Amino acid sequence: MKKVVLLILVSAFLLTGCMNLNNKPINVVEDLLYKYQTLDDDVTRELNESLTNTDYTDNQKEEYLKIMKKQYGSLTYKIKDDIIDGGKATVICEITVLDYYKALKDANDYYVNHLDEFRDDNYTKFLSYKLEKLSSVKDKIVYTINFSLTMNDNKWQLDKLSNEVLDKISGVYAYWKK
Repeated sequence: MKKVVLLILVSAFLLTGCMNLNNKPINVVEDLLYKYQTLDDDVTRELNESLTNTDYTDNQKEEYLKIMKKQYGSLTYKIKDDIIDGGKATVICEITVLDYYKALKDANDYYVNHLDEFRDDNYTKFLSYKLEKLSSVKDKIVYTINFSLTMNDNKWQLDKLSNEVLDKISGVYAYWKK
């Protein structure tokens, strides 16, 4: 009986220790990026919600979803460093994503220089053109992201992601803007 109790206590100790090993800032960031790579339900739901108040037609929304799923599915990353200072942490990560910013810029420049081609109700035509440009992107870009985390109830949690971080993950960050 003593051996069974001892075995249970040792197992509980090891299990608790293993859970604490996974409670690291790096693991939290890796979990987030994995959700993007695998198109987790939360990521897909947020992506769908982002299309609610857009001018895209239903077909264009489907095309946009396909484009962003391609983006998230091809995302790769390398953790460069983690810095823990008490209850705050920063995980420095390099991500590689499709360079959608360049395609959007090219599409918008084309739109401005060819306004007569997109007159009247042809804004829908422009949106199709923009989606076509995005779907043909093959070039990738590397961004550095500093993820901020805070310790809450003995567990690391990501701080709210800034628009800059979300733009980098989506490949639309205006890298020339500071």
